[in-house]
Amino acid sequence: MYPGPDCKGSLYQDDGHTLAYEKGEFLRVSYSCQVGADAIRIVSTIEKDSYKPWWSAAEITVFG
Repeated sequence: MYPGPDCKGSLYQDDGHTLAYEKGEFLRVSYSCQVGADAIRIVSTIEKDSYKPWWSAAEITVFG
């Protein structure tokens, strides 16, 4: 992530092999951040989770 006034993004994943995403079987997680004087707060929100990924955690790197 790059902190700033428009600090947001999303992660999308589906199975990558079928057309199941057309039926809504995918994962979308939105990320945003709030920059303070001495800290950065990162917030994640699951928007759609009808696909279960193989991983159980995500790593976020803050640049700048």
